[in-house]
Amino acid sequence: MADTIIMRGAYTITDPRLGAPGIIPAGAVVIIDGTVKETGPFATIAPKYPYAAIIGDGSQLLMPGLVDAHSHGRGLSPIQKGVRNDFLENALFDWAYMPVLPPELTAAMCALRHLRSGCTLLHHNGFDDDGVEGARRANIAIRTYLSTGIRLAFSPGVRDESKLAMGGEEFIETLPPDLSVKARPFVFFDKEALADVYFSLFDELHDTYNNNDTRILLAP
Repeated sequence: MADTIIMRGAYTITDPRLGAPGIIPAGAVVIIDGTVKETGPFATIAPKYPYAAIIGDGSQLLMPGLVDAHSHGRGLSPIQKGVRNDFLENALFDWAYMPVLPPELTAAMCALRHLRSGCTLLHHNGFDDDGVEGARRANIAIRTYLSTGIRLAFSPGVRDESKLAMGGEEFIETLPPDLSVKARPFVFFDKEALADVYFSLFDELHDTYNNNDTRILLAP
């Protein structure tokens, strides 16, 4: 039997681009097996689907889901994790000390906060999850997002420039010798190998998860 839901509201926005014709007073939306099938006045629609589950009591605003086109999926903001809203170079140093929370927690928190605010689709842009650990976190995060029901675009992250500071090659020359030795791996590394690993991960995620409802995208 098809899963049929009727969502109703005091006002149902079907297409805000149409102005008044895109708003149905005391309107409703019929969803069958996850697909919107019909919109119209609730009084007209409800008798046509007597066995449908009804969501809403007619006092709500019913509107299309919002889209967040740029999220990093941390669950908590950098400020909540101790990074001050500071100049970029100072913030980069603070980022290195942010607590790294498990992806099953951060993705779940991120999805919850989006859904609670009316956002039904988000684009997760990763940028701090290179290598084997990055691949593990990406797979867990995607599976967690999908388990919540939110629609997802996911870009695995890569940073093939200095991981220490912008213009790291010049910056590292200003450091004392002992500190420079410790910092060099963050500035000088095999960028081609890193790119190869990134594209391999992208292919794996795309082959596994990309479909009509979930998009795996290349990150900048």
